[in-house]
Amino acid sequence: MTGAVPVMDFIRRVHDEGLAEIRWHTTWQDSSLQVGEAFELPPFKVHPASDEEFDTSRRFRSQWWKYPGALRVVEHEGRRLIWTDDDITIELTDRTIDYFVENHGSLVLCPNSITGLSPGDLDMIAEHLGVQR
Repeated sequence: MTGAVPVMDFIRRVHDEGLAEIRWHTTWQDSSLQVGEAFELPPFKVHPASDEEFDTSRRFRSQWWKYPGALRVVEHEGRRLIWTDDDITIELTDRTIDYFVENHGSLVLCPNSITGLSPGDLDMIAEHLGVQR
């Protein structure tokens, strides 16, 4: 399995330089580590989801199952969030996205589900981190 070299290099740099903590939060759960290995990425932490959150057959409080995990990052951990997911604009309302951006200084990106993160996405992430790409 191969990924776009500039994307993989940028992700490695963000991790290696400690610019951000990268976490998997996916239905793949621990299998995401195998995806990371396939892309020759460092082993990133898997962000846990409770059984209630992870039950993708129903909605959690009328929200996407990933929403409570993102809230834990910004509200309970008090951390900024760079959230990239190709389902964001399908699953979250503009109002919810604005909440993360305006109240918690988050960056919320919805990469193309076929091509993934683009050079423009990487530029926005670098700018949010305050570094040059």
